[in-house]
Amino acid sequence: TEKEISDLLIALRLLEDVKDEEELFLLESEDIDKILNSKILYLIIKNYLYQLASEGFLIIDFGYEDEAWEEEMKNFFDGVKLIIEKNKSIGIRNLDLNIVKNITTGYIGEESDDLTIILKSKILLDTIITNIKRLKRNPNTGEGVLIINIYEEDWLDWPPPIARPGELRNFIRGIQIIYEELKIDLNNPVIHKERLKEISAGTEDTNGDGIIDDNDDNELREIIKSKILSDTLIFLMYEEITT
Repeated sequence: TEKEISDLLIALRLLEDVKDEEELFLLESEDIDKILNSKILYLIIKNYLYQLASEGFLIIDFGYEDEAWEEEMKNFFDGVKLIIEKNKSIGIRNLDLNIVKNITTGYIGEESDDLTIILKSKILLDTIITNIKRLKRNPNTGEGVLIINIYEEDWLDWPPPIARPGELRNFIRGIQIIYEELKIDLNNPVIHKERLKEISAGTEDTNGDGIIDDNDDNELREIIKSKILSDTLIFLMYEEITT
């Protein structure tokens, strides 16, 4: 159609200086919207995402012809663009658990909430959760580190936007506190006992007012809001005591 030809020409002009898939996500959101207006390029990109899923880089868990794809494509691009802006070393082929290191979660004192934008994409949501589940401890082999016993409905905030923070938000915030300033691969994390000893628990006067109360730092309180991290820490302490 005349419209498709016009949309395709506009998209090709915008893509003229784009050398690889990573640079595509560096474009302005308005330009990405114009590129997706072309049905031909839209289908090419959709097929490419399925290819990445078949190679294990993404999790796509809805029908190919699902009407939700149009909204999902926009949300996916917005989410990946934000992730790459916050993590310069992250690319479309390594959207692993390390993407949570530098994003904001709407936590006290943060001026933004990157996580809510990222989780609008079902692909990114499912990919992040799958990468967390890969770290589940196997009681038979001892492999893995996390104790994961979460109902599917408890992963997300409910009701939106954040009346009750879900496990995913609590987990990411807790992980950020535990590994703050530590250069560690979150795909293969070790919860160092020495680091745990450094975590504040509301038992010291950290603000210098001479009183130990709720105004003092309590990182532990924030960490154990995550059921996964709470269960994992309990397991590690039990293991330490019994051995």
